[in-house]
Amino acid sequence: MANQSKNLLLSLHRWAVRQDENFTTEALVFVLNHLLLHEPKAARSLLERMTDGFLNVGELGIDRIRIATQTTIAEGRPDIEISAPGHRIYIEVKVDAALEATQLERYRQGLASSGVPNTQLILLSRYPMSATNSAQPDRTLRWYQVSAMLEDEMRSRVKNPKSGYLIQQFVEFLQARNMSSRRVASAVSQGLWDYLDREGGLLFMNKRIRRPGELLKDEALIPLYNLLIMMGEALKMEKIQPKLQFDSGRHNGGWIGYNLERMRFWLFVYVSDPDTVIFDTGGRSVVDPERFDGKSGELLQKERLVWRNRLNLVAPEIKFYSQSREQQNHILKDFVHSSYQIAQLLVA
Repeated sequence: MANQSKNLLLSLHRWAVRQDENFTTEALVFVLNHLLLHEPKAARSLLERMTDGFLNVGELGIDRIRIATQTTIAEGRPDIEISAPGHRIYIEVKVDAALEATQLERYRQGLASSGVPNTQLILLSRYPMSATNSAQPDRTLRWYQVSAMLEDEMRSRVKNPKSGYLIQQFVEFLQARNMSSRRVASAVSQGLWDYLDREGGLLFMNKRIRRPGELLKDEALIPLYNLLIMMGEALKMEKIQPKLQFDSGRHNGGWIGYNLERMRFWLFVYVSDPDTVIFDTGGRSVVDPERFDGKSGELLQKERLVWRNRLNLVAPEIKFYSQSREQQNHILKDFVHSSYQIAQLLVA
């Protein structure tokens, strides 16, 4: 995992949370354009792999490839446009947001009316996504595939250390956000990935799952259900009456967890990393940062200054899933108790 203090993209991303997809898109295109200019062999290989051979860079010429973001057309604004003589490609980029109902269909129409003979529509996303039959992309890409392609090129074709460093920064950015590979560390994460691959889309979109009991309808989600029940039990031992809540997927693929004291605090897991339990003060600002001793959790500047504490269930020193149910309850209880005490101290 990348150290945020050593990764420029991670440091800058803290201030661009509301522009997450745009930030990630611009970063990717910056890397691609750098490779076009300084690492033509790597750029050729990468673009041919990303387009599944549709863009034959060797025939077209590397110096005739243009890559731009947010090109305005009558039908909207595709995230990425790749153009070459006789060729045009639109790439719609998704990190956590869902597809708009007619988004791909409009871009397909834009390509058809462009007058360019060879066109391709690509959907790049973190999770599998479904589209209407009339708006199926020509190619679907996942972020973990792009990350793997970049790493392959860095190892095999990139010669300049500066280029390697730039790729490494971007790959670490994706890794830190659980976008570069599937982190399958337990039955909880395995079940979630199996469900997402089978059903497509985001876990809680379209009210597919809105109550905890609905998780029991699918065997793959039962481990997640059991974890949520234990989290709720730990809260009740603190005499906190929690309200279970689902997020639709705007943050890290969605989250599921507990709203505490009318959104004063939260206890939850992200869909993208369900093996990490998070307690934070997202509903209230930290009023006195000097009270934070730096020993537990961290301060994060988001819309407001919040304190966040994490419990990594698969950490070697915890090994949550190999413990007895009694010991698991004890681990969660201790985490909730200490987090709640610190949060009360920091938040008015």
